[in-house]
Order: sequence, then C-alpha cells, then structure tokens
Amino acid sequence: MGIMNKMKPKKASHAKTMQPLPVTAGGPARASGPQAVGADPEAPTAPLVTSAAAGADHDDDPTYFTTFMILYYGFFGITMLVYPSVHAADGPFPNPLAYFTTISDEQTFTFRMVGAAFITLVLGPFLDDIFGGAGVTFMAFARQLCVINTIFLFLFLYYAYYAPLANAVPFMWNIQAIMNGLIFAWNVIETCPSALPTYYTRATVAMFGFFAVALVSIPNVLFGPPSPIAYWNEWTELGLMCARSLGISMGCVFIGGYYLCGTTAGYAKLCTVWNVLIFGLVAVPAYFGGDSSVASMWEIQFVLQIPFVVVGLYMEGKGTTGKWPVAFSCGRLLDASTFCVVNVIFYVPFVLAFCTVPNLVFGPETPTGMPMFNTELDETALWFGRTWAINIFLLCLGPFLFGFPVLHATKLLTASYLLFCALFAYAVLSYSVLNLMVIGPLCGLNVLFFGVGLYISLTSTDGEQTLYMA
Repeated sequence: MGIMNKMKPKKASHAKTMQPLPVTAGGPARASGPQAVGADPEAPTAPLVTSAAAGADHDDDPTYFTTFMILYYGFFGITMLVYPSVHAADGPFPNPLAYFTTISDEQTFTFRMVGAAFITLVLGPFLDDIFGGAGVTFMAFARQLCVINTIFLFLFLYYAYYAPLANAVPFMWNIQAIMNGLIFAWNVIETCPSALPTYYTRATVAMFGFFAVALVSIPNVLFGPPSPIAYWNEWTELGLMCARSLGISMGCVFIGGYYLCGTTAGYAKLCTVWNVLIFGLVAVPAYFGGDSSVASMWEIQFVLQIPFVVVGLYMEGKGTTGKWPVAFSCGRLLDASTFCVVNVIFYVPFVLAFCTVPNLVFGPETPTGMPMFNTELDETALWFGRTWAINIFLLCLGPFLFGFPVLHATKLLTASYLLFCALFAYAVLSYSVLNLMVIGPLCGLNVLFFGVGLYISLTSTDGEQTLYMA
C-alpha cells in the first residue's frame, strides 16, 4: 500500500456506523436495540453486523484522527528522543511553547525513553509495509491510542493542576490538559461509534450520580478541607443546605431518570444539555472564583467536562438522538401533564432569581421585606443554589423538551418533593439561617406537591406515553 498512501484519510470510515438511539423510554435493558428514532417498533430491524469480516474492509483505513495522531505523537517522539531540551525555556532556541523552564540530565533520559515508545507506537500501522506480513490495523492503532490518551488525560490533570512540577511552565501544562480532553473525546468517538450513545449516557449518570450521593450525605467532609478532593474552602449552613438540595435533584435526574428512561434519545439530549450548562457553571469557580473556591479542583472538573460536551454535541450534530421532541400540553386538573406544567411555572422564579441577583430576592436585604434566609448566600451557597435551580428545571422540562413520558417525570418530581420536605425538616431543626415565616409555607407547598404527585403516580394510566407521541 505504501507508507505515504496510508497517511491519507479515506472518505469511508468505520466512524460512520453509530446507531441512533430509540426514542421511547423503557429502561436500560429495553433500549439497547438498533431501532431508528421514530421507526415503527413492530417493524423488523436488521441485526447489527459485528463480525470481523464485515469490518475488515475499513479496519485498516486511515482516518483524520489516526493521521493527526501519527503526526502528533511522531513529533513528540522524534523531538523527545533526539533533543529533549527543545521543550525547555532554556533550550537551544527560545521556545514560546516550552513545557519546562529547564530539563535536567535525569529528565533527559526519561524523555528519550518515552520518545522511543512514541515512535514505536506510531510505526505500528506501517509494520506490514516495512517488514511484510501482518501489521497493526488503524482501528487497532486507534484503540491503543484510546488507552494511552485515557492515561495521559489523568496524568496531565494531576501534574497540571493538582501537583504541578517545580520546573513546569503552568500555561503550557494547562493548555496540554485541555488539549488532552479534546483528543480523548475524539478518540472515543473514533473507537466506539456504535456504542457511543450508551457509553455517553452511562458515563454522565455515573459521574453525576456519584456527586448526587456525595452531596446528599456529607458534602463538607468529602468536598471541603482537609479532603484531598476539596472543591470549597468554606462551608456555611446555607452552603450545606444548597449542596444537599442539588444532590437531591441530581439524584432524581441521573439515578432515577436513568432507571426510568434508560439510554433513550430524549434522556441523552437531557444529558447533553446538562453537560453544556454545567460546563459553563464549572468555569465560574475555576477561573473567576473567590476565596471559597479551590481553583485547581474546579479546573480539573472543567477539563473533565470537555469530553462530555464534545461527544454530546457530536451526537446532536450527527442526528444520533433524532429530532427534538418539543411538545407542550396540559390535561385535566389531576393529570400528569398538568402536574408537570405547574412545576415549570413554580420553578421559573427560582431559576430567574438564582441566575440573576439571588441575595436581593432571598437575602435579608430583600426589598420585599420577606427574606427566605437570615444571612446572605456566600460563594459556595450561590453556586449550589444556581446549579440546583437549573438542574431541577431541566427535570420539569423533561416531557416538553426531551420527550420524557409525563408519568415518569411526575414520579421523579414527586420523589424530589419527598426528599426536599425531609431536607427542610432537618434544616429547620439544625440551622439558624432560615426565616420560618417564608420557609414554613414553602415547606407546606412542597408537602402539597408531594401529595398530588403521589396520587397521580398511583392512579394514572398514562404508562409510557409521551406528549410528542400523542
């Protein structure tokens, strides 16, 4: 075939075989088939071809990704093996992209060892042309890269933000960490196209399901000093309450939502919208935070969000999750769709307030004369309160924007109200920051919402019907 010919990406690629997600809910076990979005569920579907023979035609085709990675790791392999000092600020010439201020003799040896490994790696797809016989296919090469890029992502996160090296140039290490987040996302898209929607949804659920459990339980112990993964330096009573509120809502959205909706198209869309929004929310304490935020941990979280955002937007661009099932409907008084509409209206003021001037609305200096809190929300409480409002509002929009079955959304909202009532009771007994004149009626309203939601959940016969289907 020739080495230079192998460097040229082919138009046909194995990366084009991603299967669309089913649009209806039914749990993870029932949402794994290759049925196209909007297709007749009773119609026969072609089996997903997974045999080695079917993929043999394209497994050894170069792609834009493999070509880029050969050039990328080839450059670092050659420079690190031949002259490692080119990556130092005091090297043979002024390097504006230097990774180190200086490189010691001990580091030079290590660099050359790593450079030799890089060169060996990028030569894999050309071994058949060099020596004859079988070589490393480009798909196998991409899978090898997926292993090393995963390891490198966490290595650069550790040394760029968590434990910087004494002779490192911080700017370049930060840029490299972000670059590794982008490369990792591209690598995942390249190596597992058919399973990408399932992996993406489950990875999102795993990450935010973990944070949900941690925030509900002991957030100040897990994410405050002296924890090795402290995100905040200060934890007030109000910060704890807002953190637990976010934990409750994320638990309903990501643990309960995945249990009810599985890897459906609508749920994947919700994950993408959330990942994009949280990407922006994380950037605030990472790069614009105050004394309470631990910038290094938020920068790590910011980079970790990059693969989620890239993969989610890629699937939207490829149409994997289908069209947006936007529909708005209101039924009878005690109906699941009506319950969800009322919840949208109920949470709109909270979203607007937390995303604008929450202390002016909820703090002791509020012009209404009826503050919700006796103290102002500090940096920690502000971030958790704003994120909670956005998260729970996405759940309310589930049937209208993401095609969630209205009964599923009702059940999740009902569970959240039960847990919010428990949190209010605990906060009233344990904290002194709540104004009972406002919190009392609000807690009563949560009890009312829980009772209505429970009644609808137990008596409704809507099943898995969505407004979009109707």
